[in-house]
Amino acid sequence: MATTIRFAGSGPGPQTLDGCSVEFWKLLPAGAEPSLIASTVPPRGSILDLGAGVGRITHPLLELGYRVTAVDNSSEMLAEISGATTVLSDIEDLTLATSFDAVVLGSFLIHAPAPGARAALLEVCRRHVKPSGVVLIQHYRDGWPASAAPGFIGEKNGMKALSMK
Repeated sequence: MATTIRFAGSGPGPQTLDGCSVEFWKLLPAGAEPSLIASTVPPRGSILDLGAGVGRITHPLLELGYRVTAVDNSSEMLAEISGATTVLSDIEDLTLATSFDAVVLGSFLIHAPAPGARAALLEVCRRHVKPSGVVLIQHYRDGWPASAAPGFIGEKNGMKALSMK
């Protein structure tokens, strides 16, 4: 088994292995990510969404006509996804028999602190992207995690987001 990413978290409902509240993630909007991905990937292309969670990015990509394979290590998260091929797996252990026009790796994943975790995640991207494809990695600006201040971030449907750093 590769370097495994595990954290503890809090929030309503089931908790994933990386500490996420499934119910909280269901409330978060996709933001600009799907349109940024669409600006790079050919129409109707194939996309591997690593750490897909509840489908926050997967669902808008499906609506844009992409063929999406959503990977997550939480069956509770994947249960919220419809219309995509879903794969229950730790990303670090993923070995699919196909390659994709694009591989998407969310920002939290590339900031994984475990020794070797970044290299393992990037190797999975390399193995699954077509030679003519792209790997899209969301990255926070340098120093962001260290500069994050504790406090109230926002509220939606009675659920509050707090930074605990």
